[in-house]
Amino acid sequence: MNPRARRLILLVLGVVLAWYVAVVIWAARPTTDAVPVGNIPSWQSLPVDPSTSVPPATIPAGGVVVRKIECGTVFDGDALTGTLPALPFPQQLNREPCDLQHSNGRLIFGLDTLVMVGVAGAGTALLIRSRRRHRRSVATDDQPLAAAAR
Repeated sequence: MNPRARRLILLVLGVVLAWYVAVVIWAARPTTDAVPVGNIPSWQSLPVDPSTSVPPATIPAGGVVVRKIECGTVFDGDALTGTLPALPFPQQLNREPCDLQHSNGRLIFGLDTLVMVGVAGAGTALLIRSRRRHRRSVATDDQPLAAAAR
């Protein structure tokens, strides 16, 4: 195999390995989910509950109030690591927190793993195959010299 092609394959394998390490680091970190808990009517003067930890200036009239909820990592068995926060009366969770991003994170991690295994396997197979071809060509080149020496 051409040395440039060999270097290119090794470079691609190195980049794919670095990318996969970054994916594993991403998957090992806990995430947060911003769950909508209610709307502010356009006629209301923005009375925001202090427990929402969202300053009134960031919620326009008619906007959506969200609550940030701590979620687990992609590797955790449960999407939600702690308990759900208590919400004031008119607010309620509009969807199950952390479930969608946890399942999507697992799907993305699985696809990334498949791509990494496929590229690493193909690159390794190319390197091994080229090494075998090189050994065969060296062995066939040496045979005429050995016959001529007799």
